[in-house]
Amino acid sequence: MKFLFLLASLFTVQALPFNVSHAQDEKGLGGDVWWVTTCGNTLFAGSYKEMMEWESCKTWCSDISLGGDIRESFTFSDLRDEDEGLCVKEWMTSEYAGTQGYAGHYWLGGYRNENGEYQWASGHPMTYTDFVNNPGSKPFIHLTPGKGYAWNTKNDQNDTNNGCLCRLDRN
Repeated sequence: MKFLFLLASLFTVQALPFNVSHAQDEKGLGGDVWWVTTCGNTLFAGSYKEMMEWESCKTWCSDISLGGDIRESFTFSDLRDEDEGLCVKEWMTSEYAGTQGYAGHYWLGGYRNENGEYQWASGHPMTYTDFVNNPGSKPFIHLTPGKGYAWNTKNDQNDTNNGCLCRLDRN
């Protein structure tokens, strides 16, 4: 199902460090289903209640469309520098303060390739990393409030209680 959310106001607002909008429930899950926030010139979106496997996030992110004349689409998120990473951490930490269960658990668009190195699903080089001291050796990068949104790794075969973090670059 395509998500449609008019974000024209976010394109004119200079949010420091972020501005948040929530999309309303279209599937009967109750309350907000996904959110959008700004960090610099980048929009980030995340699934709040729709939990899925890592591979499904590629499609979920590309299905988010902006209304009006904007024809850009989101991609499964990479974090390209420390400023961007800190902004996302700050927003998520404030958004999920005091929540319980799997609230605030997200797949990030990074994975371990056949050579054992991590790379971004977007194809951008992974020049910035924020792994915890012992991130594990699972195939996918994962963010949780319990680790302060520093990166750890998970296997989605037994961990599907995660949302997706998506990005849209703005010029």
